[in-house]
Amino acid sequence: MFKNLLSYYGNNVQVRINERIEKINNQRKSLRSSHDKQYKDLKSIKNTHLYINKPKIIKDIREKKADEVTKLLSVTIGQSLIDNLKLKPDLSTYSSDKYHELKMKKDNLEFTSFQELFWGLPDRAFSEKDKFYFLLNLFFDLLNNKDYVKTIHNILIEYVPYAHYAALEKASRDYSGGYPISEDYKNENVDVFSESVFLFCSTETSNEIMERFIDYLYGGYKYESKDKQGRFLVKTEVICFQNFEKSFSEKLKDILAPVLELEDYDSLGKRVYDIVAEDFEININLINLDMERSVESYGHWLTRGEKNDIDVLNDLIDASESYIERLMKVQMDRCGDIEKEYFESPFFSSNSSPCFSEDRMIELVKEKQEDEYFDYQESMEKLEYDKNLGEHLAYLDFLDEIEKVHKG
Repeated sequence: MFKNLLSYYGNNVQVRINERIEKINNQRKSLRSSHDKQYKDLKSIKNTHLYINKPKIIKDIREKKADEVTKLLSVTIGQSLIDNLKLKPDLSTYSSDKYHELKMKKDNLEFTSFQELFWGLPDRAFSEKDKFYFLLNLFFDLLNNKDYVKTIHNILIEYVPYAHYAALEKASRDYSGGYPISEDYKNENVDVFSESVFLFCSTETSNEIMERFIDYLYGGYKYESKDKQGRFLVKTEVICFQNFEKSFSEKLKDILAPVLELEDYDSLGKRVYDIVAEDFEININLINLDMERSVESYGHWLTRGEKNDIDVLNDLIDASESYIERLMKVQMDRCGDIEKEYFESPFFSSNSSPCFSEDRMIELVKEKQEDEYFDYQESMEKLEYDKNLGEHLAYLDFLDEIEKVHKG
């Protein structure tokens, strides 16, 4: 159910472990080179140091694909990594002062918690990157979930270009036989799905969802279990990859509560989505009328206003297209150029979603290069102007000095 989300966190934990090992080994090498006797036997970390019972599991976690990582990295192995992955293995980082203890662990390059190891969240704070990729992958997963697809759809179509794209995608699926649709819309934006998530991330609602997700990760997974006497006991487990599907499913409604009751009465995107869907029906009607009627019958089919019905329908299509363009401009005036902001952000990635357009990316790259070139030209022209102005002023000062000499 959460394949994309688990894949994202599986990839991240692998990178996090490998980067931590590399950083520790580099610093251990420096410590050995310092000629301090206490570090002369400090060796580089190997897989056997991290899980002595089955070092191959560590090797697989470090090298295999994300779906394998999420199967292999259990709480037991995670605890072994927390216990053994550290810069100075003999250094005690325990303290009754938890703030001081946390600082010592960080300085010793230790993972401070399961939340840091598994999810990259060492404390309850989160970055914009954390939020963007959590929501991006969550929305991917929920688009195939009948209980949440409507909610995710309503969030995404708030972004007008996505609403336009999604309506045409639906039309192309619904009328795949006999009514060809130009695919130009697929190259109007670089990635309308990711752009829509990017826009949603600017809302306070997105922060609230992320905070609820972090509360879930730190709260643990509580469930009932029978003991040997048949009594039900409440148990709590660390949220890990093995219990994520079940535990997250149970908490998902609460995590998404801020958006489950979203109103769409003032949604620009909802207007566009409905107009595009309705206009497609009109276009089909126009195609059918064009095939059914002869050229000679033009002027025979009139509206109540004494206008040719096909002309009126074409005018309606033109008016709709103009209105959609205006709504796109209104949203850009309100929210800024989301496509450009996303493209120039550190979150941009090719093939982030099925909506990614390589053709549009090439266009944006060219535009950016042209802008940079023009900026460079302007800066060089200004530099030349400043230089000439400086030389001219210096020459005027020189003339003033000559004049003073003559007067003297």
